[in-house]
Amino acid sequence: MIKLADGALLDITVSFNTQSSLLSYRDLMVTECFIQFALTDSDVSALKNSNVTAIRIMTSAGPLDYDLDGNKSEVIKKQLQLIYGK
Repeated sequence: MIKLADGALLDITVSFNTQSSLLSYRDLMVTECFIQFALTDSDVSALKNSNVTAIRIMTSAGPLDYDLDGNKSEVIKKQLQLIYGK
């Protein structure tokens, strides 16, 4: 689930019905999670035109919540613009 600055929520789903892996390291600040999500055209449009403020990933161990600052939200926008164009 992705929360946008205007309060809208994007409920995105995984691309494939497979299990993902979550790798944690000795440093608790480093975690890798390998999941692919399917984005619709309206999802991409919303992500390109609004700031992302939070991301929630649901796992069997419970939700993983991440707050994003404006700089990280801009990175998401720029990546989508490179892939899909402006």
